[in-house]
Amino acid sequence: MCLRQISQSKVAVLLLAGGQGTRLGVSYPKGMYDVGLPSRKTLYQIQAERILKLQQLAEKQHGLKCVIPWYIMTSGRTMEATKAFFLKHKHFGLKKENVIFFQQGMLPAMDFEGKILLEDKAKISMAPDGNGGLYRALGVHHIVEDMEQRGIGSIHVYCVDNILVKVADPRFIGFCVQKGADCGAKVVEKTNPTEPVGVVCRVDGIYQVVEYSEISLATAQKRTPDGRLLFNAGNIANHYFTMAFLKDVVKYGHSVVMHWCELPNCISPLTKFFSFYFLSLKDANDLPIQCEISPLVSYGGEGLEEFVKDKEFHAPLIIDRSGVHELVKNGRSP
Repeated sequence: MCLRQISQSKVAVLLLAGGQGTRLGVSYPKGMYDVGLPSRKTLYQIQAERILKLQQLAEKQHGLKCVIPWYIMTSGRTMEATKAFFLKHKHFGLKKENVIFFQQGMLPAMDFEGKILLEDKAKISMAPDGNGGLYRALGVHHIVEDMEQRGIGSIHVYCVDNILVKVADPRFIGFCVQKGADCGAKVVEKTNPTEPVGVVCRVDGIYQVVEYSEISLATAQKRTPDGRLLFNAGNIANHYFTMAFLKDVVKYGHSVVMHWCELPNCISPLTKFFSFYFLSLKDANDLPIQCEISPLVSYGGEGLEEFVKDKEFHAPLIIDRSGVHELVKNGRSP
């Protein structure tokens, strides 16, 4: 169902990419981070290639030339570097007019006692207003109007530091469309009660995301009769919105809850639909990568038979459009 929508250019992708890579040990935008793959591809390149491949799959199945517009929310500190990075890499094969950058707002930074911090004696220290600033930014920069002009009906929202994200996820979007949902949240089951990720649950009968820092240890440790955690729907900031729903939220407002950020000392707004999710990319170089498959070859496992059928390989290796490349020669890595 979703591939048909994609083939009709009715699906858009909305990327939350305002943060710098401080937690990853770098000072530049997270999307520019080299996650340690053999190909040395950055997060931005991996995600752009997934969009390209999905457009190709939809075109092949339905015979229609299509576009998945990519809306990228940056911050004041990352906007220029991000735009320059995309320009340098020719937007990774995507058409420039279909990659739309816009900037989130800023808020005064505070310490844990609520005192406003100064950048210098005459200047208040400002910080990006968090993922919850999305809705205001969509309105201020007329992004919703742009989506409407393009005929968008479904929007997939995710965070830049999720290396495993299925961009414009056809199964997730298709499921939400089939169920007639206005919005949807993709979750991963928690197995450890102290895992630092928010959970999707009902509070006073209303579904929302509750941050891990706001759940007591006793509550987090509660289990069902079969031994699973009672509050186990780990929020990974992976969401679906209909165009109508998103338009209403932007137009008529939304409730914002203020949450403390531990790094750095500041507060940022977080709506009930979003929480922060940081994949442990910093440890990626310590993991043994056996096989890297280019998103341009396969979006979700399809199309690999011609490369691997009746063949034997030695890991580690890369599979890209030019073939299979073993990275170990005579027992040594290149």
